[in-house]
Amino acid sequence: SLGGGAHASIEPEVHRHALEVGDIVLLCSDGLTKHATDEEIAQTLTAAGSSVEACERLIVRANADGGTDNTTVIVARCVPRLGGGGEDDPTHVKVPAYNLDDEPTVVMRSPKIDPDE
Repeated sequence: SLGGGAHASIEPEVHRHALEVGDIVLLCSDGLTKHATDEEIAQTLTAAGSSVEACERLIVRANADGGTDNTTVIVARCVPRLGGGGEDDPTHVKVPAYNLDDEPTVVMRSPKIDPDE
């Protein structure tokens, strides 16, 4: 979080990319990239059976290396459309808008790691 103050004038860098079926998109914080190489991250993303599994594995990886920072991981997979689009399409999902400032949220807690395993 950049907050205000000295960072108030920072503008995000935005890029557009065409996605194809099978592509995987990762949005993560430096809490992951401080503890895993690009190659380790890519291997985990391609080996995981689902986006949820990929997120869990990446967070476990960061924590196993010390977890010195908060780790945020979002994984999205580009899948083929099942229907013709629109609200009757099972791939069409409406996501309600929430004001996250109104209440605290926890998306995922890091799994407990047994140091003896």
